[in-house]
This record gives sequence, structure tokens and C-alpha cells, in this order.
Amino acid sequence: TVEAVGNERAELWKLSREHFMNVIASLGTDASAAKKDDGQDEGCDVDFDNAKSIFIVSDGTGTTCLNSVELALKQFNICYQGVHSYELKTFSHVRDTEEITEICRRARAEGALVVYTLMRPEVREVMQRQVKEKPGAGEQPLRAVDLWEPMLVQLESLLNAKRTPEVSSQARRISEPFLKMVDAIDYTQRADDGAKPELWAEADLILLGLSRAGKTPLSLFLAQRGYKVANYPIVPGEDPPEELSHPSIQEKCIALLISPERLHNVRNERMKAFGRYESNYASLQNCTKEVNILKTFYARHGPRIPRVDVTDGGVEENADKVLKILKQRGLVEAGAFSPSVM
Repeated sequence: TVEAVGNERAELWKLSREHFMNVIASLGTDASAAKKDDGQDEGCDVDFDNAKSIFIVSDGTGTTCLNSVELALKQFNICYQGVHSYELKTFSHVRDTEEITEICRRARAEGALVVYTLMRPEVREVMQRQVKEKPGAGEQPLRAVDLWEPMLVQLESLLNAKRTPEVSSQARRISEPFLKMVDAIDYTQRADDGAKPELWAEADLILLGLSRAGKTPLSLFLAQRGYKVANYPIVPGEDPPEELSHPSIQEKCIALLISPERLHNVRNERMKAFGRYESNYASLQNCTKEVNILKTFYARHGPRIPRVDVTDGGVEENADKVLKILKQRGLVEAGAFSPSVM
């Protein structure tokens, strides 16, 4: 901690909002005068004493309406150093006709502009009547803009179809492929790195390979395509789970191969991330030994399990190799789901 000690007396002043706004306004005046002297444009036209209100009214969240108004306001020079001469007030989920009446009363009293997106006929009709209603004594006319109605009328004519009254409340339909992808990702995360071999019967695919051979990234990539993927790390000296000996499980397996040099590089980078620059786990000698043990493991436990060399391929390329094998064996359908077409 650094402390600074001054030799001169300091004073703390409290500045009220009114005085602050006067200071800002005076700065704006000085800046405008300076620009006039230089022959430049006056810039922002800020009137803090007469800030205008804009009411955003919607029977939904009001987000679309608010975004549209904010975008339109960018066409005007009505701010100074981030301070605006208008105030936005949002009234969302307006479903009661009495709410519309009260909002309109406030808008007249404040001289506000009402911008609305009302899809329900009953509240929209009340708003339209309020707009047409003549102001009472001492009241200002109601300024209002229906953001959607003109467009919806034209679309009804163009499409020869009637609008639905509650678009904002309709839940987005979730497609079956999307649900399949979510389920696959959930499964793949639960069955990662050899966890829960009792779940392997549910898998579409089981990847086998050494530690840091790219099993998890490849599994998740395939899960995003809707496949339930388990993976199991081959550890020298450890017996695999009993489930791996079942023929029904072995037919889902793909054995990943990787060169010792590539494995050495990947593991080295991993160890460096932990601040370890020398490791037997990542040494080329150990990686070569593990690759040889892996080949023996495949020959002993799964001689018919197809191999995929992932040494030089990226995740997408390796996934394509895996899927081609599964399609050849009739384990997946052609034209598999891809989230890119959602």
C-alpha cells in the first residue's frame, strides 16, 4: 500500500444535481461558442432543463421496441459527454386495459412520446382509442407511434394470412435434432475419461487412446453432432473395465493412434502450462514406450477394433474419419445431424 501525504490544506465540496447540470450546461455553451469562433458545427444540442420522456410500451418484454428507439435516437445530437436530454421509461408485459389508460394519462401529463408494440388486440385497441381521443383542459395531445401495426397490416395483405395475437408469448419450438445434441453433450460429459463404464451400453461410440491423444475434444465435437460418445484412457499397467470385453461394446469402439513425437509435443505443452519443464510422463522415451504398449493392448483386447491415426489431423478431420468408419459399419445414419443447419 502506498500512502501520499500532502502539505497543503484540502477542502471537500458537495455538489448538488442542480448545480452539476448547470455546470455541464455551461460547458456545452462554452464548447458551442468555441466551435462557432472556429467556424465549426455547433455539435450536440442539449437542453437539460427540458428533458423529454419517451415511453416504451409492450405486452412482451419491450426489448425490440427499446432497441429500435435507441437506434433511432442515435440519429440526433442530443447528448453531451454521455448525458442525454431525454429519458426512456419502459412499461413491459402490459396486459391490462387499465394500465394502458394510466400510461396514456402520464404521457399526456409529461408530454411524452409513446412508442408501443402491442400484439394483443384488446390492449392495442385501447391504445388506439387513447391516441384518437381529444385532450382535456390543460392536457397535451398524446404523441404515439405504433411500431409494428403498419408493417403487420402490409404483411397480412402480402401473405394473405392473419397474424397470431400473442407472438411475444409463444415459446420457441425446439427441434428434435437440437434436443438430441443437448442429450448427447450431457452424456459425453458424464462418460468422459473412463468415467461410468456402466453407461457404455448407451453410447453411439467409444473412443480408446492414450492420455493427451485428443479423446475429449474429439468426443465433444462429435457430441455436438448428436452422438453420445464415451472415451477411455489406456493406462499402461492397468486392466480395462470388464465392459470393454463385451462384443456389443467392442463394436462401438474406435482405437486412436498417435505418433510418439506428436504425443511428446502435446504432453510437453501440457506440462509447461503447469510450470513443469521436465517430466517423465511427457518424455519422448516414455511416449514411445506407451505407444508400443498401446499397440499391444489393441492387439490383445480388440484386434477387430478399427484404428484411426490422429497424429496429423485436426479435430474436424479426425471426426470425419471416425464417422466414415461408423457409417461403413452401419452404426450411424448417413447425413448425420450437424448444429450448423439449425
